[in-house]
Amino acid sequence: CNYVHDALYLNGRRSALGLPNFIDGLFNTGASCFPPEAQFDIDTTLCAGMCLRLTDKSLNQPSQWCWELPGGTPSVSTDREPVVCYHTPGVYDMRLIVVNPKGADTLFRPAAITVVPRLGAQAGSDVAICKGESVTLHGAGGERYSWRPMSGLTSPDSATTKAEPESTTTYILTVYGGSCEDYDTVTITVFPRAEARSGVYTICAGDSVRHEAAGSAGTYRWLPAEGVSNPDTSAPLLFPAQTTDYQVTVTDINGCTSTANV
Repeated sequence: CNYVHDALYLNGRRSALGLPNFIDGLFNTGASCFPPEAQFDIDTTLCAGMCLRLTDKSLNQPSQWCWELPGGTPSVSTDREPVVCYHTPGVYDMRLIVVNPKGADTLFRPAAITVVPRLGAQAGSDVAICKGESVTLHGAGGERYSWRPMSGLTSPDSATTKAEPESTTTYILTVYGGSCEDYDTVTITVFPRAEARSGVYTICAGDSVRHEAAGSAGTYRWLPAEGVSNPDTSAPLLFPAQTTDYQVTVTDINGCTSTANV
């Protein structure tokens, strides 16, 4: 470790030729001849709940590391480049201690990490619709927005978008603000459409016909009610005094409706 690269001292005198290059390998064994110098770069802002990997830039080949990370998880690490997570907003210091056989060194950085509150993404409450219907989704909690998947959406990169999915779908809302992002989900349950059967009949005055409108289980309503034996059943007896266009509406157990003409 006391090797001088450009000369060799012999009895107080310097060799005019210096030290031959082939001897260099005898002296450079991979271990540092000097105490370590702790170094790392950090000056960042994180969103609460985020993690980062620390990068060691220490000099002179340290063989041991000790990171002191108040407010972080973990709060202490002996890894060379640990991953640390911060869950609580605040400003936090950081210290790195490095060691090698020649000594130790410490680097302390006050206010190294600033942790800001989560954005608080809000995608709204889950909702149910009937097939063919639409619903408007309202996102909140950020400066920029992204809804995924995009299928069935009119404006997937806006805070508000109209949604008409073909089947039950869970949408993920990602909100962005500054260096932070946050997530929320909303599920749109899609029920099948109700079904009511239509029909066309020709009868003589004074005759009647029974029509079975049931396509879905549920409640039924016939309009007009005149000439209908029971306007609240799926298969009433129809006896109109004149040619009549009836409308029958079925509402199934999910609240989905359908109308047919008879």
